[in-house]
Amino acid sequence: MTIDAMEAAVCKATELGAEFCDIRVDSWQGLSLEIMGSRTRNVVSSLGSGAGVRALIGGAWGFATTIDTSKQSLLRCSEMAVQFAKACTKFVKAEQRFAMSEGIKFTSGRKEITRDGEMDSVAGEEKIKFCLDLDKIARARSPLVKNVVIRFSEGFGKAAIVNSHGACIEKSIGTVYTLANVMVKENDVLQSGGEIFSHIGCWNTADPAAVEKSVIAAADQGVRLLKAKACPPGAFTIIADNKLGGVFVHEAMGHACEADSILAGQSILEGRAGDRIGNEAVNIIDDGSRSDLYGYIPSDSEGIPSRKTTLVKDGILVGYLHDLETASRMDCQPTGNGRAESFDCMPQVRMTNTYLEPQDWTVDEIIGDTKRGIYCKNWQYGYVEPDKGNFMFKCKEATMIENGVQTTLLKDVALSGQILQVLHDIDAIGNDFGSSGGTCGKGGQHVRVSDASPHFRIKNVLVGGMEG
Repeated sequence: MTIDAMEAAVCKATELGAEFCDIRVDSWQGLSLEIMGSRTRNVVSSLGSGAGVRALIGGAWGFATTIDTSKQSLLRCSEMAVQFAKACTKFVKAEQRFAMSEGIKFTSGRKEITRDGEMDSVAGEEKIKFCLDLDKIARARSPLVKNVVIRFSEGFGKAAIVNSHGACIEKSIGTVYTLANVMVKENDVLQSGGEIFSHIGCWNTADPAAVEKSVIAAADQGVRLLKAKACPPGAFTIIADNKLGGVFVHEAMGHACEADSILAGQSILEGRAGDRIGNEAVNIIDDGSRSDLYGYIPSDSEGIPSRKTTLVKDGILVGYLHDLETASRMDCQPTGNGRAESFDCMPQVRMTNTYLEPQDWTVDEIIGDTKRGIYCKNWQYGYVEPDKGNFMFKCKEATMIENGVQTTLLKDVALSGQILQVLHDIDAIGNDFGSSGGTCGKGGQHVRVSDASPHFRIKNVLVGGMEG
């Protein structure tokens, strides 16, 4: 990739009439493998590059992509993007113009963990052997283990962004992600345990012991759940652990705060800025600049530096997440949340690292202060309707609490309710902090995110037991 060629392509678009133009060039290297039944099932290596050019004319976007990153191809993409934008202007009812400040220029990246060729510093054979050893570690935990699935992926990507407002950004980042799913069986009872390990940086900067710990946790969870009981239905006080709490914050609040949903009338938080929507102890943040969390980005896909954005402060809704377009339409500053999965995707408003800020309670204090409730750990799946404010989550593992003591182990606990009511019903927030990394899907695209939270307690949550 050459900055000179990218700048020439941007200049070409503006000469042809583009009011705004940007170009992204991506290159990537990846490795993914799967272990199943103590055998290597799939090993896939990927290598590639490509570019995408956007042009804005009269409130209409034109977008063109190519896998040929030569100067000639980039110039041709600029011409095509302008042509498409002009063709669409007749269908635009109202022009949408950017309020982006001029002259943004910066270079970002974590060079200490994103050096060229870092993926190749550890041979692929060693990574395969390590994953096969993880299978052995899981099986050694119990004779009840019947199958183990280990999925490992590593990637290293570089990107450059140039736009007509003067931005010129080069960035690179490495990632490692493993998923362990351990199936156990006793008599006719079948259960499974699952754990995720995620890391910013390539494999030679990751902690193998931490990966092994996650696999052991998955196996032990599956064995525990063989003895778990069905959950009684009703309204309960709930304690959410870091993983379940983080997913709730991401799904229930994060998506509802994405400004494109606000503009589309698809969020319960539309028109609520400045309103109290939760307990005064509730502070919710999205922060892509936190390099200790899996959703870290040096900048978004539009060249805006990642930053800390406060969504809820002391229970009051104070902000939304923005890309350039939504910021312009809502007359505010972009927050660095315009993200695209790859060069051939248009950016859209996406979360990064979304979390509830810790408070003063210890986990033991929260449990000990609960007379009757359910301690819910981890999550399996769930859904949220941001426009209606409804949610349902199924947690992986839970324990009944009676008079401040954990008693009966429960399984397949389903939680449901209203987002805004839950935020008001939070009455204790822990001083711990834990996160879980993964990907989030929206509009056909998937991007890296991290959900994080301390333990917290919620009153009057509707609970039901679910089979399967």
